[in-house]
Amino acid sequence: MKKLEPRTKHTLTQEDVQFLAEHFQQFAGEDVNGFRIIPGEQWSNRSSLEHYLNQLKTVLHSDSSVAVASTFTKKYAYFIVTAGLVPISVFHKSPRFAFDNIQFIHQEEEQKWTPKISFRDKEVTVPEDFRSREEWLRFSYSRLFRDHIKELFDAVHDITRLSKKVMWENLAHHTFWFYERYGKQILDERQWKTAQRDFQFLIHTLNGEAFGEDSNPLSYFAGLNRLPNGAPIRKYCCLTYLLNGESHNCKVCPHIH
Repeated sequence: MKKLEPRTKHTLTQEDVQFLAEHFQQFAGEDVNGFRIIPGEQWSNRSSLEHYLNQLKTVLHSDSSVAVASTFTKKYAYFIVTAGLVPISVFHKSPRFAFDNIQFIHQEEEQKWTPKISFRDKEVTVPEDFRSREEWLRFSYSRLFRDHIKELFDAVHDITRLSKKVMWENLAHHTFWFYERYGKQILDERQWKTAQRDFQFLIHTLNGEAFGEDSNPLSYFAGLNRLPNGAPIRKYCCLTYLLNGESHNCKVCPHIH
């Protein structure tokens, strides 16, 4: 899909980043002293990704490759939603979500694996650079799903044999969480209406091509049974109960419903 030349350079503002930091796990600081930075390039080829997943086994105290891989993709899916989809719906801005433009940031002394995400450059595309918002959405979603997360999921599957259905459901889980529940708590009425329109486009209009798949994987998980709080019961177990001796089934696990 051809992108029109932007008339002006647009960026995520500090106010945008502060919003993402307040409600999600975006890194908003300027000074990175005392932090450990993991560049996204580490996940851009198989050998470096495999090395990172092996390191994560030690951090998570686990011998299970599939459980570690699922934990990693659950966190990564959370960032795809909160740092990729949320700016699109809330700010009408699509950040450049590429391996060379993202990084995980950890507190050096932190023992648990709770990274935050940061963009190296804050440049974005906006709807006015395209013929229509729908064209911009297709471009933004394809760049995020087909050109990024699909590549990562394929690599994780090749390394660990974790099912891609589990990984796509990890993404669906966080997508439904924001657009069906959490977003309503933090957005004003106008923002919420825009988010709902974008959600409908994501689920009902976007086809498999935007994901690099035969069909839309988000649509596949849209009809799941729900808990009383609205959370969808998973179709496939995320396997994190296998992580270590302290792990257990999550509240939406299909094994307990």
